[in-house]
Amino acid sequence: MKKKIVHLITGNEGGGAEQMLQKLILFSSNRYIHYVIFLKNQNKHKIRNNYNFNFSKNPINFIIEFIKLTILIKKIKPNIMMSWLYHCDFLIYIIAKLIKFPLEKILWNVRCSYLDLKDYSFITKLILSLLIKFSKNIGTIIFNSYEGKKYHQSIGYLNKNMITIPNGFDLNKFKFSKSKRKILKKKYKIKKEKVLGMIARNDPTKNFEIFTELSNNSNFKNMLNPKFLIAGKNTNSISIPKNNKKLFISLGYKKNIQDFLNLVDVLVLISKGEGFPNVIGEAMCMNVPVICNNVGDNKLIVKDSGIIISKKPSSYELRKNIIKIIKHKKMYKTGRQNIESRFKIKKIVKKYEYLFNSVIGNK
Repeated sequence: MKKKIVHLITGNEGGGAEQMLQKLILFSSNRYIHYVIFLKNQNKHKIRNNYNFNFSKNPINFIIEFIKLTILIKKIKPNIMMSWLYHCDFLIYIIAKLIKFPLEKILWNVRCSYLDLKDYSFITKLILSLLIKFSKNIGTIIFNSYEGKKYHQSIGYLNKNMITIPNGFDLNKFKFSKSKRKILKKKYKIKKEKVLGMIARNDPTKNFEIFTELSNNSNFKNMLNPKFLIAGKNTNSISIPKNNKKLFISLGYKKNIQDFLNLVDVLVLISKGEGFPNVIGEAMCMNVPVICNNVGDNKLIVKDSGIIISKKPSSYELRKNIIKIIKHKKMYKTGRQNIESRFKIKKIVKKYEYLFNSVIGNK
């Protein structure tokens, strides 16, 4: 008999957690039936057995949706429940207690390695404090980075089953294409310019202002003749220096970001905190050199496929190392090989399935 796994996730807006969940389901064996529950009605992908709710901050609406969600989970009768991100970790714990679902068959899937709490709401801070208290009662806590595990242990997470399963990548989906690069260069009127890409959601933790500020440095522009590509959820509203708008390609959220990576000469990611950033792995699949700061597992992931700069980089440090990568680009063309040997999606899915089997086997 196939085993039922319920996944609870906030929304489906193309973030790293959503992408990894989608890949896990796509490459999973037929021994499992995956049910995906979205707290917000934003399903943008074709996932079978998905359910959309409409949770909001309105207390009455929240209670109604919570009751409906609890009824649905009772009806499915899952063998395992896995939550993705903090709010879902909290909800799944409360529901499990209410319906007397075995806590040892609950998995929390934690996707970040650091939170600058001043960037987050009181509710998020409160939920995190409660999760710290509940953590010792959960069956298994999965982290997608070693730094994430280390950080959560430092703030008080306690659990005898805390494991790390990194993100996985579909090498067939992320392949460099000369023809697509040629088409995009023509579309955006790029000749000899070097395209620097930053792909992330518009969030205070992502440090977009350091990236956009590069366009104000005349020496950097003269040396490199750069174009700046920005993509990700809500990035259309990022402030771009008025005098340099012609240097920017602002895409917003794109489902087919792999196409646009063909255009990028160097990928930049300089967040305050990361776990295992999908976009770094995706760029590496296409042999795009990466420059990122020393947060999360970036150093472990990138290895010799790019340059790791300091945790809180200055604009000067970023400029200097971008120039270095452009000058020695061939040195950093090892990304695809690195991903294939360590983070191929089928290898990562096997790690999840081994965990599922061990949890279901527990009486």
